[in-house]
Amino acid sequence: MANTRNSNLELLRIVAMAFIVVWHISIHAQKGEAITHDFIASIAITGVNLFVLISGYFGIKLKWKSLLNILSCAIFYYSITLLCNYIFFDPTLNLVKEIECIFTPISNYKTYWFVSTYIMLMLLSPAINTILNKMNKQQYIFFIGVMFYICCITGFVFQHSININGYNLFNFIFIYSVGHLLRKYDIPHKFCARFLVLIYISATIIIFIGSYLNIGRTLNYNNPIIVISAIAFFCLFARQNFNNCHINTIAKNMFPVYLVQESSLGVEIYRLLYTFGKETNFQGAGYFIILALYITILFISAFIFEKIRLLILKKPLEHLSKYLTDKYTFLEEL
Repeated sequence: MANTRNSNLELLRIVAMAFIVVWHISIHAQKGEAITHDFIASIAITGVNLFVLISGYFGIKLKWKSLLNILSCAIFYYSITLLCNYIFFDPTLNLVKEIECIFTPISNYKTYWFVSTYIMLMLLSPAINTILNKMNKQQYIFFIGVMFYICCITGFVFQHSININGYNLFNFIFIYSVGHLLRKYDIPHKFCARFLVLIYISATIIIFIGSYLNIGRTLNYNNPIIVISAIAFFCLFARQNFNNCHINTIAKNMFPVYLVQESSLGVEIYRLLYTFGKETNFQGAGYFIILALYITILFISAFIFEKIRLLILKKPLEHLSKYLTDKYTFLEEL
């Protein structure tokens, strides 16, 4: 599957990460107090759903190699950012408790809720893919309709516990299934670009109004308007077809960027940014220079950390992956 990924969707992966970083700056480093909050929210809130749509579009092929890679990423970045946080910010950290979290990345929602949920999605992907691939068009549309109703109506509108806010496995399965549907029936090319742009702009305006008026739960990931906005935006990129090796290389480092900025170290940095921003009312050239510097350092540090991770773990992971693949062939046969 990886070889079929064109740069249009790798570019979307980069854009989605930019959305997530900007959104986290708005809610963590500005606590929603900046004048730009509602505008940023209306655009950037689709970032997580876009990532899951990309996974669904290409399909997750569960292999020992991919599973070990994501687990090693979570453990490595949790460890290195925890160490930095302990040295530079909080020497009172309970390291015993934190170490327990390091080695339970699937069950640990404390720091990396997205990673925990995504790994669960990976583990279930063989069964999900089998079900999706066996459905005919009518069955597929019915299934997506039911999932939409459960997630976006029962969950979002009526606040049923099955999916109150979209931060869970059930919502990921729904969005993943939508991504699979878009690929299976070539949905992005069924609609003209103008129509998709109109849908995206309309949805963005509705999200902006809801955020500006502080309407409760507007910014939940299972808000049907946010889901529609993400789908329209995704389709605009999926309609394109180009290749660029530089974009593909940068896209490979987007997961490390997420892990660094969402870590306990990232939380401390956001706290410092908030303190500085509060003094400037989150305005002025100096403040935006600091933000630009933070984003630049974030991306560069993630690239450097990833080089270090691969230098240390690439060979051992390859050997372990080969051993598990040879000994436990059932996973490769799923």
